[in-house]
Amino acid sequence: SGSRAAGTIHPPAGSVAGYLRLPLRLPRGLDSFASPERALRLGVGRSYPTTLAELEPLQGSLVGVSALPGAHQLVRELVTLPTHSRLRADERAELLRSIAAIPALPAGAAPAPLRNGQER
Repeated sequence: SGSRAAGTIHPPAGSVAGYLRLPLRLPRGLDSFASPERALRLGVGRSYPTTLAELEPLQGSLVGVSALPGAHQLVRELVTLPTHSRLRADERAELLRSIAAIPALPAGAAPAPLRNGQER
């Protein structure tokens, strides 16, 4: 019937599998870490260098795009964490301590939405 049972996912022949990453939104992005440089060395990464609307190859292809404050906010706030098995246990423990040390927003609070051009 064409359906396949759930099982192991195999990448297509000749492809190179990448490492999965865990997205995490922090009010100050990478700068939320006490040591952003150390976080980078542990494999924390900024997710997006810019918004899709600012990517030169896409300019002219997006219709009706003028202001994207939510996209700019994600560029600033979204980081990704390594989840691969090459992260050593001591690195994983340090990464968890670093995340736990980031001050939490008060319960129910969220970063204020930004207006076009505003910086946090």
